[in-house]
Amino acid sequence: MGKNKAIAGLVLGIVGIVFSFIGGWFSILALPISIVGLVLAITGRKSMIAENQPTGLATAALVLGIVAVVLSAIFFFTCGICVLWVANEVNDAAKDLNDLANMFS
Repeated sequence: MGKNKAIAGLVLGIVGIVFSFIGGWFSILALPISIVGLVLAITGRKSMIAENQPTGLATAALVLGIVAVVLSAIFFFTCGICVLWVANEVNDAAKDLNDLANMFS
């Protein structure tokens, strides 16, 4: 049972890292996918320790899960800051155009 969780955590960690680098909507999906992968890796590793199985796969899943969560959080919040900055610039440009139109009216 623990090995299956570790494999699922490993796959979700890889998917989270790949989605982080793709960007856009994928960076929004990367954060929850990475968190689920990390949780699965932790529970899988604990189960494998309790069953006296080798934990190399679970440790790799744990490392990838941590890296995926960190990268996806960085890209998610960076993308959010960019969107807010662009929205502010568009709003400022609309105000400038409105002022310019009022000047000629």
